[in-house]
Amino acid sequence: MKKGYNENIAGAIEAFLTNDDWHFRFDDEMGIFSFGVALSGKLRNVRFAIHVRDDDYIVYATSPVRPDHMDDEMMAAMAELVCRMNFGIVNGNFELDFTDGELRYKSFEDCDGGLVPTREIVKNSIIITASMLDRYSPCILALLFEDASAKDAYERHLSAADLLSRARSRHPTGSSEEASPPTR
Repeated sequence: MKKGYNENIAGAIEAFLTNDDWHFRFDDEMGIFSFGVALSGKLRNVRFAIHVRDDDYIVYATSPVRPDHMDDEMMAAMAELVCRMNFGIVNGNFELDFTDGELRYKSFEDCDGGLVPTREIVKNSIIITASMLDRYSPCILALLFEDASAKDAYERHLSAADLLSRARSRHPTGSSEEASPPTR
């Protein structure tokens, strides 16, 4: 019987995790690897899942803390923070589940055309996902536990270099002035 995922992609991920002495589980029916990672920041124990599909795989890192999904104001504030954090991210994005408040970071690796990911690709897909959750964890925690607004949580906890880089990405000339509307 054909599996619902690409066994070659799963084999490459399993080889990386095994050779690097990761402690993981693999659901052979679903094609999902699961393991925990201890981050260096304030969000210590993060759950990871790697979902292997036919032509790609997705890496998820789930935050150990989440907003109260029954609190509409908190969920709206977290949704705003997620939008602020996602703006300008090149590889991956944050996701917020409104049904239970789950907050996670997701990255995607395309393996179309029979591509089998190398050790470096697998390693980078995990590291990028972990580092993004680690990088933005102060923003998440400020919103949840310091009674900060989404804007304040975001701006207070990102470095000046991060904010300047994001401003430049909005205005390729490096100007912080608002762009003029097009003329007709």
